[in-house]
Amino acid sequence: MSSTPSTPSSGVFLRLALDSLSKAVEAKKVTGLLDAVAAARKAVDANTALTSVELNVVEPLRIAVASRVGSLVVVGMDAIAKLFGHGLVTDKDLVSLCVDVICEAALAPASDVASDDKLHLQIVKALSSAVLASSISDYQNRTKEVKVLHRPFIRDALLLRSIRTTFNIFLLAKSPATQIVAQASLTQMIQAVCGRVPDGFAPNGRADVDAPSTLSPNNSDEPDIACTATDLHDDGVNGSHDVEGSGLQAVDAIPAVCGELSPENEGPTEHAVDPEYVATFDMNIKDVYLVMRALCKLGMKPIPSTEGSTDLKSHAMRSKLLSLHLIHTIMCSHNHIFFINTPGLFVRSNNGEVGTSESTEMLNNDSNEPATPGSPHPSSLMPDPPPAGSNSTGHVDIYTPTLFVHAIKPYLCLCVTRNAVSVVPQVFDVSMEIFGKMLVDLRIFLKREISVIFTEIVLPILESKSTLVTFHQRTTLLKILTTLLSSPPIHRGGRLLVEIYLNYDCDPEATTTQGNLWERLLTLLSRVVTQHPTSAGSSSPSPSPGGTGLNAAMDRASIQANKGSPLRPMTTQALGAFTKDQLRELYSTSGDYGEQKRRGVEAIVRGVLAPLVAWGWERWVVGSGEGVAGAGAGIQGSADGLSEEVGASVDGSVMSLGILADTASVMVSTSGSVPVLNSDDPQQFEALRVRKQNLLEGIKAFNVKPKKGIQVLLENKSIASRTPVDIAVFLLNTEGLDKSMIGDFLGENAEENVAIMHAFVDQHHFTNVPFVTALRNFLQAFRLPGEAQKIDRYMLKFAERYVMQNPGRFSSADTAYVLAYSVIMLNTDQHSAQVKKRMTTADFLKNNRGIDGDQDLPVDFMEAIYDEIKSNEIVLKDEQPVTKGADDLPANVRFAKASENRALKTEERLKASNQRRANSTNPSSSGSSQEDEIFFNHPGNSGVFYTASHYEHLKSMFEVVWMGIFTALSAYLQEAEDTDSIALVLEGFRHSITLACMFDMELERKAFMSTLCKFAQIGGRVGEVKPKNLESVKVLLEVTKALGARLGDGWMDVVLVISNLEKLQSPDGSERSSLEKRRESVAGNKKYTEEAVALATSQSMALLVDKIFTSSVRLSGPAIVGFVRALCSVSWDEITSSESAEHPRMYCLQRLVEISYYNMSRIRVEWSQLWALLGPHFNQVATHKNSQVSFFALDKLRQLAMKFLELEELPNFKFQREFLRPFEYVMGNSKDPKMKEMALMCMQQLIQGKSKAIKSGWKSLFGALMKASKDENEQVVVLAFDVCKMVNKSHFDSLVLNGAFPDFISCLVSFSQNRNFTKTSLQAVELLKQSVPTITASKAAMAVGKQEAFLRPETRGMNASTSSAQLPEDSPTKMAASADDPNFRFLFPILFGFYEVTMTCDLEVRARGLGYLFDYLKMHGTEFSRDSWEVIAKGVLFPIFDDLKLSRQDHRQIDEREDVTVWLSTTLVQALRLLVELFTVQFELLSFGVEGMLEILMACMSQENETLARIGSTCLHQFIENNLDKFDELLWDRICKSFVKLFANTSPNQLFFDYSAQIPDAPLGVIAPPEEEEAEDSQEATATDTNQDVGSEPMARHIPLGASTSSIIQFSDELLFLDGVPLLAGRTKPDKSEFQGIILKCVLHLLVVQTLHEILTTSVSKSAASMATSGDDERIYRAMSVKHLLVLAGCFERSYRFAEAFNKDTELRLALFKMGFMKQLPNLLKQEVASISAYISILFKMIVDDQGDRLESRTEIAGKLIPLCHQVLYNFNTMEPGIKNRNVVAWKPVIILILSALAEMDDALFQHNLPELYEEAMSILLQPTLDLDVRVALHAFAIRVGFACGAIRDPVVKATANGVVPNGVDGTMVVPSP
Repeated sequence: MSSTPSTPSSGVFLRLALDSLSKAVEAKKVTGLLDAVAAARKAVDANTALTSVELNVVEPLRIAVASRVGSLVVVGMDAIAKLFGHGLVTDKDLVSLCVDVICEAALAPASDVASDDKLHLQIVKALSSAVLASSISDYQNRTKEVKVLHRPFIRDALLLRSIRTTFNIFLLAKSPATQIVAQASLTQMIQAVCGRVPDGFAPNGRADVDAPSTLSPNNSDEPDIACTATDLHDDGVNGSHDVEGSGLQAVDAIPAVCGELSPENEGPTEHAVDPEYVATFDMNIKDVYLVMRALCKLGMKPIPSTEGSTDLKSHAMRSKLLSLHLIHTIMCSHNHIFFINTPGLFVRSNNGEVGTSESTEMLNNDSNEPATPGSPHPSSLMPDPPPAGSNSTGHVDIYTPTLFVHAIKPYLCLCVTRNAVSVVPQVFDVSMEIFGKMLVDLRIFLKREISVIFTEIVLPILESKSTLVTFHQRTTLLKILTTLLSSPPIHRGGRLLVEIYLNYDCDPEATTTQGNLWERLLTLLSRVVTQHPTSAGSSSPSPSPGGTGLNAAMDRASIQANKGSPLRPMTTQALGAFTKDQLRELYSTSGDYGEQKRRGVEAIVRGVLAPLVAWGWERWVVGSGEGVAGAGAGIQGSADGLSEEVGASVDGSVMSLGILADTASVMVSTSGSVPVLNSDDPQQFEALRVRKQNLLEGIKAFNVKPKKGIQVLLENKSIASRTPVDIAVFLLNTEGLDKSMIGDFLGENAEENVAIMHAFVDQHHFTNVPFVTALRNFLQAFRLPGEAQKIDRYMLKFAERYVMQNPGRFSSADTAYVLAYSVIMLNTDQHSAQVKKRMTTADFLKNNRGIDGDQDLPVDFMEAIYDEIKSNEIVLKDEQPVTKGADDLPANVRFAKASENRALKTEERLKASNQRRANSTNPSSSGSSQEDEIFFNHPGNSGVFYTASHYEHLKSMFEVVWMGIFTALSAYLQEAEDTDSIALVLEGFRHSITLACMFDMELERKAFMSTLCKFAQIGGRVGEVKPKNLESVKVLLEVTKALGARLGDGWMDVVLVISNLEKLQSPDGSERSSLEKRRESVAGNKKYTEEAVALATSQSMALLVDKIFTSSVRLSGPAIVGFVRALCSVSWDEITSSESAEHPRMYCLQRLVEISYYNMSRIRVEWSQLWALLGPHFNQVATHKNSQVSFFALDKLRQLAMKFLELEELPNFKFQREFLRPFEYVMGNSKDPKMKEMALMCMQQLIQGKSKAIKSGWKSLFGALMKASKDENEQVVVLAFDVCKMVNKSHFDSLVLNGAFPDFISCLVSFSQNRNFTKTSLQAVELLKQSVPTITASKAAMAVGKQEAFLRPETRGMNASTSSAQLPEDSPTKMAASADDPNFRFLFPILFGFYEVTMTCDLEVRARGLGYLFDYLKMHGTEFSRDSWEVIAKGVLFPIFDDLKLSRQDHRQIDEREDVTVWLSTTLVQALRLLVELFTVQFELLSFGVEGMLEILMACMSQENETLARIGSTCLHQFIENNLDKFDELLWDRICKSFVKLFANTSPNQLFFDYSAQIPDAPLGVIAPPEEEEAEDSQEATATDTNQDVGSEPMARHIPLGASTSSIIQFSDELLFLDGVPLLAGRTKPDKSEFQGIILKCVLHLLVVQTLHEILTTSVSKSAASMATSGDDERIYRAMSVKHLLVLAGCFERSYRFAEAFNKDTELRLALFKMGFMKQLPNLLKQEVASISAYISILFKMIVDDQGDRLESRTEIAGKLIPLCHQVLYNFNTMEPGIKNRNVVAWKPVIILILSALAEMDDALFQHNLPELYEEAMSILLQPTLDLDVRVALHAFAIRVGFACGAIRDPVVKATANGVVPNGVDGTMVVPSP
C-alpha cells in the first residue's frame, strides 16, 4: 500500500498559514496560539520532505479554528483542508481530531451573514477534502488489469459526521450560493464514498448469472443484518445539537468483520489477494452501507405538521428531497454495489443464530412500538465463510443471502413506501423514480416487495375510482412508467414486463389480493384512456400546449435525477412555495383528462408495446427464421440493443447488473415448495399460469362461499390433500383469502371444520411470547367471528396451544382460556363505538379474579394487559383504518392521513409477506413476539424469481390484455386530431399488429387490422378525409412491408387500401401520372385537407407501396398466396366497377403482373399455388366484355408466358401446361372474335419465339386450338388451322419430343368435326392422313420411341378431354404403351383420330376417314404385332359398333341434324362390311378378336332395325363362310355359344305368366274370335285375320314413333319347362308398356331362326329360298362337327318347344288378347313352323350323311328325329278342324319335308323306323282336303314303303319314291321344298 507522494508545495502552504496566524492581530488574544505556531514552524522547518504531520503541526490550526475568530478560523480551516488534500494527515487520532475541529466550527455563531457564509464555505471545503482524502493501493483483477483501491482516512462515524455537518450547512445556510456549494459537496462526497468500491474488485464474490450456482435454492439460509453501529439518535454527538427535523444523527463505527476470504477470480489461482486489500474493501463497502442507510432514514422521516407538508423551503422537506435524490444518484451511478457479496455486514451470534438489536430498534422506533428486551430473533443460519487462503470463484449465486442489496433492502423499501404516497409532486416523483430503479435493477431480489408496492401504491393510483389520489399523482405515474420502460435500451423495458408477467401472473406462489400484476396494470392503463371525465376538464386527447399552474411550477422545480445529469439546485431560492391556486390544483382529483389520456396511451404504446416488440422481435426473427432483422415494424435500435444485452460483460455493464443476461434463465428461490425450472420454458409457464388462474378462481370462490371454495381448490390441486394440516397451512399462508371467511369457516362446529381449526392453531408458535402479543399475532391470521360459540372454540384451542408451548405461565389451560376471552371482551369494550360506559382497570381485575386455580393473576400483569389493550386495539393491521369524519377534514389533512394509512398498510403487507416466507423457512418464527423484526431479519431473496429469455411468452401476455389495449387505442384514435397523438396511437396499432402477427394470433390480428383499415379506407368515405386517415394508410403499409408473411387473410384490407390510394393519385384510371399531376388531381377534391393532399401524393407513400410489391419475393408461401388472392379479388372489383368508363381501372391487374414477374423464380410448389389463383383470374379478365381489359390481360399474359418459358421445365412436369391454360379458356369462353384472334396471334408468337422451350405447354396450346376449331367464325377457324399447319411444318419434332403428338392429332380431329366449314374439315382429314408417313419418317419419333418412360398416363392414346366420347379407364387407348413397336405409340393416336372422325364428322368427312382407316390397316396390317392389333381392335375398330350394344334409352345421338338411320345405313354398314373384309385379309393377326367380332354381328342381328338385322345376318354368314377354313374347334365353340346366347336373348319369355288367378276382361271394342271358323274364306285369310301370328309382321310396324331403330333388345328372365310344360307359377304378367317390346322380340327371334337355317343350308351368294344341293351350299355344314351341329339344332328345338307351348295354351293367349296385347288372338305359329322345319332338316341331313362322325352319331340323331317326326304327324292328324283349316298352309311344308326326308333314308334306317311312322303318315289320307304337294310327297313315301317291303321293283318307281314325280304338263322334275 502506498500513500500519495508529497510535493514541494506541501510545506509552502503550511508555512504561509503559520505565518498568517503569527501575524494576525487576533492571534495574541488567543491563548497558546502563538506558542503552538512557533512549535509547528520549528517542526515544519526540521522536516524538509514533508510526508505527514504530527499533532504539534496541527495544534495551532486547531486552536485557530476553535478560537471562533473569523479571520483565524478561515486560515486554520483552509490549512486543514489542504493538509487533507495533500494526504499529510494519516494518523487516525489526528484525523479524528481534525474532523472534530471542523464539525465543531460549524456550530460557532458568526458576526454577520457574510462571515457566516464564508465560514460555511470553508467548512464544506475542509470536510470535502477530508472525505475525499485517501491513500491509494494497486491490485490486479481477474483480467490482470491494474486497478486502484482507495483507503479513506475518514470512515465510519467520522464519515457520517462529516456528511451530517455538510448536510446541516446545506439546510442552515442562508445564502443560495452556499447551499449550492454544500449540495455539490454532498454529492461529491457520496460519489467518492461509493466510488471507493470499484466495479472490478469483489473479494467475496458478486452476484453473476453467468457463474454456476454454489448453493442449492433449498438451502438458501438467510442471515439477518448484524450491523453493530448504533442507531441515529435524536441528540447530537458530544453534546452537539442538530437542526430540528434534519434527521442527521451520529453513527458509531462498524467493526471490521472481514474473515479470511478468497480473492475474486474465476478459479483456483496460485496467489491470493493480500488480506489487507480485502480489509480495505470491506471498510469501503461498510461506509457505503452506512451512508445509504442514513440517507434512507432521512428519507423516511415524516414532515412535522408545524412546518407544513407542502412547504418546499422547510428544512424537513429539503432534507427529504435531498436525501431521496442522493439515494437515486447512488442507484443510478453505482448500482453494481448492490450485487457485491458483503458477509462483513452480517454477523453470527454465539448460539448460531444471526441477529442484532440495531435494525430491530430502528424499526420499533419508527413504529412507536417498543422492542421486548431479551427476546430471541428469528433467523436462519448463514453458511460458514471459506477458510483462509482457499480458492473460490469470483461469482456467487444471485440468491446468496449476504449480498449488499439484502443489507440495505429493508431501509430502501420503507423509504419508498413512505414517500411514494406523498402528494407533494417533488417527493412523489423522485420516490417513484427510486422504485423504478428498484424494479429495473433489483427486481430479482425484491420480488415480494415489488408485488406489494405495486398492488398497494402503484395500481391504486391508476384506479380512477379512488378519491384520495390526486390527479397529478396519476399523470406523473403514467409519465414515470413510460420513461422507465422506454428508456434506452428499449428492449430492457420489454424484458422487465415479461418478467413481471412470469413472476406475478404465472407463479402460483405470487398470489396477491389484487390478482395478476401484468393483467391488472394493462387493464388500468386501458381504463385511464377510455374513462370519461367526471368533473370539469378537457376530454380532448390533444396535449396541453404549455405548462400552467402546478405543471409550470413542477417544470421550474423539477430535479433531474437521471444518470449523468447534474442535480438542479435545491436551494431555498430554487424551490419556490406553492401558490393557493397551485395548492388547490395539487389536491385536486381531476384535471386535464385529455393530457391524462394521452399519457395513458403513451404508457401503453411506448411503455408497454414498444419495449415488448423490441425485446421479442430479434429473438423471433432468429427463432422463426422470418421477418427482417432490425425491421421490427418501426422498432429502432432493437438489433443493437439485443446484441448489447447478450454480449455485455456483467462486470462492465450497468445493464447486466439489474437485467440478467439472456444466456441464462435464472430462478431465485428461498423455499423448496416451488418446483425448480431449468429455464423459462413457455409451455411450463403456461401451465403455471393456468395453475395460478385456478388458484385465483378458488380463492375467489372461497371468499364468496368457503366450503365451495375449498372444494374448488382441492379439485384444481391448489391444496395438496384434504387433510386438516394441508388445508390449515393453505389458509394461513395464502394471500388474497378473506379473513372474515377464514374465521367463519374455521369457527363452524362441523367435525372437519373443527379439525382444520385445530391444525390451523397448531401452525402458530407462541414459545416465550407474551400473552397479549401471542393473542394479537394469532388474531392477525383471521377475523374473529361475532358468534360466541365460535369465539369460544377459538379461545379453547388457543389456550391449549399457548399453555403447551409456555409451561408454567399459568396453572392450567382454563386460565389461559378465561383470560383470552376476557381480553377479547376488553378489546371490544374499549374500542367499540356502541359502548357508552367503558370498563375500568378495577372492573377488569374484578372480572378476572380467581381464574388461575382459584388464585388471582399478578396485578401488574393484569394492569399491563389492560393498558396495552386500551392504548393499542387488536385489529387486523393490513386493513386501512377509517378516519372518522374524513370528509369534513381539510384536503391537505385528508390526503395526508390517506397517504399515511396507505403507507402503513403497505408496510403491514410487506411484514405479512415476509412472515409467510419466514414460516416456510423457519416455522418457529411465526410465533415471535417481535413481529416487526420479520421484515428486517430476512434479507435474503423474497421468493422464486424467473428471468425471461424466450420470446414465446409474449403470446400469452398479449392474449391476456389485448382486448383492453384494443379498446383504448381504438377509442383514442377516434378522438385524436393532432399529429403527435395520431402518430402515437398508430404506433400502438403497429406494435399490436406486430405482436399478433409474430404468433399467428388470428383474432387479435383481425381486430387491430380491421380497425386500422377502417381509418385507412380513403375511398368511399362519407366525411372529410383527414391526415389521420392517410397516416393510418402509411402505418398499414409499413406493417404490411414488415409483417406481410403473417397477415393471413388481412391482405384483402391492405390491397383495398392500396387500390384506393392509387385511385386517389390517379382518379381518371389512366397510367400513374407524375407527382405534380397527382397532387393537382387530389387537391381538386374538396374532401381532402391540405395535409391529406400532401401526404397522399408524397413520394414516400409511393415508394412504400412499391416496396410492398417488390418485397413480395421475401414473403412465405402462404403469405404470397394470400397477397395474390386479395389482389385478384380487388382487381376484379376495380374492373367491374369501372367497366363502362373510358379507361377502366386495372391497377391491381398491373400489380398482379408485377407480382408474377417478381415471384416467378419461386419453388414450383409455391408457384403452382400462386398460378392456381392467377390463372382463373386471367381467365376471367381476358374474357371480359370490355375490349381494353381483355386486350391488356392477353398482352400481359403473353409477356408473362414469354418470361415463364425461359425457366427450364424438367420432363414429366406440367407447370407450362397450367400456365398456358388461360389461352385455352379464352378460346372456349370469349364471345369476341377479335379476342380469339388476338389469343391465336399470341400463341403463334409464343410458338415461333419459344418453341424449343415449350414442353408440357404444347398440350395447353393444342387445347386452345381445339377450342378454336369448334368456333363458328370462319376467320378464327382458318387462323387456328394455319397455326396447326405451321406447327406440323416447322415444329413437328418439338411436339413429338415433348409428348404432344396425341394432342396434335386430337386437334386435327377437332377441326374435322366442325361441320360448318367442310373445306377445313377435309383438309384436316388429309393432314391427318399425311401425318402417318410424317411420323414414320420422323427422327424425333424414333428417338422418343426408344425411351421407356415416354408415354405418360395422360398422353396414352387420345386425351379423354379432347375426345367427343369419354372412354373408360380400361380403354384400349390407354393400353397403347403396351405395344412392342415404338412407332405404334405414334400411329395409334392417328388411327384413333380416324375413329373419332368416323364417329362424329359429316358424311363425306367420315366416309373418307373410314376409308383411310381400313385402307391403311389392310395395306400395313402385317407391320403390326399381335399386341398392337389388340390395341387397335379394342381401341379403334370395335368401338365403332358400340352403339349396337346400347339400349334405346342409352343410345348416343350422333347428330341432332342428321337422322340416325342415315348413319346406320351408310357408315355403320360400310364399317361392318369393311371389318369383315379386314378379318378375312388379316385373320391370322385378328383371330383373337373373333369373339368380339361375333358379339358385334350378334348385336347387329339383335337390332330393332330390320334392315340392319338382315345386314348383320348377311355379314355373319359371309364372315363364317369366308373364314371357314380358318376356324378351329375353339372358334366353333365360340360361334355356337354366340348363337345359343342370341336365341336365348331374343326369346319372348314375357309372353308366359301366371294367368290362373284371374283372366282379365277384354278391352272395350274387342271381341274374341270363335275357335270354329264357319266362313268359306281361304285358309290364308283365316290365319291372318282371326288368329294373328305375333312374329309375322314387319318390325317397323311395332316400333314406337320417335324411337331409335338401332337399339338392341333387352334380355328377359329364362323360362323353365317341366316335361314340355312351362312353369308359370310366380311369373308376373307384362305391362302394356312392354307389349311392343315383346312383339319385337318375337319378330327378331323368327329372323334369327331363319338366319341360322340359311347359314347351315345355303351359300351367302345364293338365294336362301332355294334348297342348295351343290357342295358349296354345304361347306359350312360340312365344316362343323356333330357336336356343334347338335348344339345349333338344340336352338331350333328350344324355339319350337317354346312356340308350341304358347300356341297350345289357349287360355294364356286369350288372357293376352283381353289385356290388349294384339287386336287378334296371338300365336307363334310361324316361329313354331320355322323352328321345327329347320330342326328336322338339319337332323335328316345328318342322319343320311355318311361322314365318320355323322355315321357314329346316327343312332343318337335318329333317337331325336323319329319321335319328333311322329309327334309332328300325330299333331297334324289330330288337329281340330277349325285350327287345321287356319294352320294347314303353315304346316304343309313341314309335312312335305318329313315325308320327303323319310323317303330319302337308306333302307336299313327306313325299315327300322317305318313301323313307328307308317300309320301316322298314312293317316294324312284321311284329311278332307289335301294339297297337291302333300299328295306328291305322300305318294313318294308310299312308293318308298312299297320298295322297302319288296312290293315294287321298278326303278322308275324308285325314282318316284325318291321324291321325283313327273309333272303332268312338261315332264320336268320338281323337288318338294320344306
